[in-house]
Amino acid sequence: METTEEDSRFSSLPVCNLIEDIDHYITLNGEGLPKLAIQRFESTMEQYKECEERLREHRARLILRKEEIATSLKLCDLLEKAGEECRHVRMQFPLCDNVQVRASVPPTDRVILMLGASTMVEFTFDEARQHLQKETERITAKLAELESRMDFLREQITVMELNVARIRNYVVLAALNE
Repeated sequence: METTEEDSRFSSLPVCNLIEDIDHYITLNGEGLPKLAIQRFESTMEQYKECEERLREHRARLILRKEEIATSLKLCDLLEKAGEECRHVRMQFPLCDNVQVRASVPPTDRVILMLGASTMVEFTFDEARQHLQKETERITAKLAELESRMDFLREQITVMELNVARIRNYVVLAALNE
């Protein structure tokens, strides 16, 4: 497998280039056996697919987190407006999985955000918005990086599939020529 370090910044997996001379490649890297070369490519292709699946799951979690932040920003606006009008806000919020609780929130000028596991911080509405917007920007940048990595992996999977197909075609042509 021909690899370069140029694009390996995306993962610890090797970068694969399209093999131009199949006969030469099999002689050097497949120990003369196309089956070994195919097995090696398919093994690497599986690693790429597993990595792509992990990235897909990570992207889904980030998208969900971004939606939660957008909801939190809307709630900050709603609570701030209600505080200015000196009125209670009736709302429903999740207490735990599948359990919703109704509450009446009195007028306030502060909000408490959960920042992580067991970490809650009280903010003014402006501070909360700033924090949530920074988090949104961070997630947006991370999503762009993940998309770039996923594009790289999809490209590598395509190259691997082409290489396997070309080796299989080489085997068929070699059998026909015998």
